[in-house]
Amino acid sequence: MPRYAIVTAAVVMPVAVAGAIELWATIGSAPVGRSYVARFAGSSLLIQLGLALLVGMALARLTTRREEAAALHDAAAVAAGLATGLSTLFVLVNGAPPLIQESRPGSSGILAIAVGATVVAAVVRKILPCRHGLAAIAVEPVLIAAAIQGAYLVLTRVTAFPTSRRALFVWLGAAVACLLAASLVQRHSSPWPERGVAKILIAVPVMVAVAGITAVLVGRSALPALPTRTDGPPDILLLVLDTTRSDFAPAGPEAPVPTPNLSRMAAEGVRFTRAFSTSCWTLPAHGSLFTGLVPSEHGATWSSEHFPDGVSTLAEQLQDAGRRTGAFSANPWITPEFGFDRGFERFFVGDADRHPMKPGLVGSLPALFSPLGAATLYEDAGGLVVASEALSFLGSDDRPAFVFLNLMEPHLPYIPPDRFLAASPDGEWNRRSLDAVDQDLFRDLRPGGERSRREIDGLRRLYAGEVAYVDWLLGRILDRLEDSDRLDDTLVVVTSDHGENLGQHPPLDHQLGLFDTLVHVPLLIRYPSVFPAGAVRDDLVSLVDVPVALLSLARGDTDDPGGPILDGPPRRAVFIEYARPGYILQRIRDRLGIDPAPWDRTLRGVRTSELKWIEASDGRHEAYDLRTDPGEQRNLVDELGTVPATVAPLAGILDEVSARWVPRADSEPPPPISEETAERLRSLGYLP
Repeated sequence: MPRYAIVTAAVVMPVAVAGAIELWATIGSAPVGRSYVARFAGSSLLIQLGLALLVGMALARLTTRREEAAALHDAAAVAAGLATGLSTLFVLVNGAPPLIQESRPGSSGILAIAVGATVVAAVVRKILPCRHGLAAIAVEPVLIAAAIQGAYLVLTRVTAFPTSRRALFVWLGAAVACLLAASLVQRHSSPWPERGVAKILIAVPVMVAVAGITAVLVGRSALPALPTRTDGPPDILLLVLDTTRSDFAPAGPEAPVPTPNLSRMAAEGVRFTRAFSTSCWTLPAHGSLFTGLVPSEHGATWSSEHFPDGVSTLAEQLQDAGRRTGAFSANPWITPEFGFDRGFERFFVGDADRHPMKPGLVGSLPALFSPLGAATLYEDAGGLVVASEALSFLGSDDRPAFVFLNLMEPHLPYIPPDRFLAASPDGEWNRRSLDAVDQDLFRDLRPGGERSRREIDGLRRLYAGEVAYVDWLLGRILDRLEDSDRLDDTLVVVTSDHGENLGQHPPLDHQLGLFDTLVHVPLLIRYPSVFPAGAVRDDLVSLVDVPVALLSLARGDTDDPGGPILDGPPRRAVFIEYARPGYILQRIRDRLGIDPAPWDRTLRGVRTSELKWIEASDGRHEAYDLRTDPGEQRNLVDELGTVPATVAPLAGILDEVSARWVPRADSEPPPPISEETAERLRSLGYLP
């Protein structure tokens, strides 16, 4: 075999081994949607092999003019350095587990460390005494690539990771240790016959390339195109942007990051500016969205943590009417484990806590893959996969469908992809400084734990980036519907289950209160045959009104007003509730070491367009005049020492309406939460 072919193969060999490990690790680390990951990971592997082949051919032209032994020695050194540099780059680009942000260096730091590791590895390998032979080319790069990739796989499973400064020494040391170990192994091995080594040098990259091609062929494109649908009743797409505040969706002109697709929804449909959830957190809010009942009636609250039997659901009624029904949820609360699968023929659960690892090239050159959505796939919180599965279900049959889709990205922790971050022009905020912002959701409950104005600004930028990401996903969904001529025949509803405090009230997230920052949610509906484009409605509506309207529209019953959303009798008030949060109280006690008694209570409230009354089980009631205090910073009960006369009628409305609520509960205690689900809920701050 010509020497230049051997040298070229020797350079491609470690890249093939490292790339094969990346391919396996990337696909294997994805908990769902592996078919999407396979296509991107396979494409990355093939491009890496192609680039390595070009580099190898160029090096061969330079090295084969020397003596054979020196040429082979140089090739082994270059291959070892290339494998080390590639693996180091892969490690650094992927960084640490998402919650440990300080270990993520900037792009210049990544390149500097990778280049430095490559140079050091090549130099060390060059000066080590070793036998010049083909075995050096075949064995050493494989050991180096495998050792470093294996170390990365181990480190991604631990809870601690070195900071970027330590990472420089850790990975340089790992490179040197692997080179020394490989040299010792090679020195005690006998050289392989030239023909056998040549076959290995060529066969391994070829087999790896075949694996990459196979991954591309069996993989699927995210957000698939939809077939054109024949005439018939409209499809219904109910999209919940989890944890999204009304004032961020659509974002105003002064928002940190724009939301053009939510603005498009508002321009092409109707926007309800005074839409309210029934609670401040996921379980009771979704229960109301699925049943049209307040939490006390449907029973899914902190007191039971399970969607009870015996309550008719929106999905069940639509399924009985002949519709296909599918649910696609990235939220661990909204799963069959908690009883939310009733009425759905398919229930797909995404895993928002686990991300597939990035192949090295995708990580270092994300712009190259941005048209394919690959960079986003490795950075989102499961949204791209669940949205893709929802579209696949929608287009799988010509019968009308009801699709529920929950996108989890705006929930803590806030880790938006770089392209959705709002970096300030003065340089105060960049990726590194934003990642350093404290996202401890309970910190401001501790005395003296208030956040500075700068911290709140950083949190808003991170949160806005997450909302901008789900806005991007919404845009891709609308584009797919439009491309297939289905958009105008699809009833699209976009809302949220609750908002987020973001420093305006403690704590950081969405527990322990019923402030408007938590219960004021977006509601946008696009269905041109019923709702005029660009309409803005300022009347009060609640999440309990959404299923009523959807059922009326699905039946096409023009005689049924379908509640306040469809021009039925207007609401004089909306009702909100929050049950005693036992798990949250325990976490406050364990995490902060303080008495959680101030938050050990149940809340129920009523809100009109101007006033809010919240009745607390511990007697510490709250009243707000929203005309003069829209931020709810002045509790009138505390100021006056009594219930103000302007708010007293609201207490009567609450008593009158709540007297008609029929509390429900499961006939049997709900099953215990599985350990896997408990771990996911723990990572989101719900469980201690």
